[in-house]
Amino acid sequence: MKRITERKIYFDMDGTIANLYGVENWLNDLRHEIVKPYEIAEPMYDMKKLNAILEMLKAFGYSIGVITWGSMDASENYNKAVRQAKKTWIADNLPVCSEFHFQRYGVPKHRATYQNIKINRDILIDDNAEVRKMWVAKGGIAINPTENLFTELAKLIA
Repeated sequence: MKRITERKIYFDMDGTIANLYGVENWLNDLRHEIVKPYEIAEPMYDMKKLNAILEMLKAFGYSIGVITWGSMDASENYNKAVRQAKKTWIADNLPVCSEFHFQRYGVPKHRATYQNIKINRDILIDDNAEVRKMWVAKGGIAINPTENLFTELAKLIA
């Protein structure tokens, strides 16, 4: 196995690693700018197993980050609270993460770190097909987490 250099894996949060949409009344809460769904969303995977795989990937030169959106049509104050809730969720559930990018809802994810510069084969794991398509158009690699995420991650070190 060959060690790679300067390659990144980014995770989306909502619907990808945090089960926001499984929280009862999540949409009503977001529309009323209630932060609770972001705070109580359950992980979508066995996070102990996911963190272990990501630690192995770090040993091969990958860094791990999150690129996530704020709530749609949210006030600035609400998005500040959402950002903090998501950072806390990441600290509690994905401690292997070393980069956190929070963007307004709908901003293309490649803008989080690259300001429209072509992505150099970095990986985005996101449940949104359109977001994955835009990422790939900028030169990145996208993984659909609804396919076997652990198998897809294991392929990166095979």
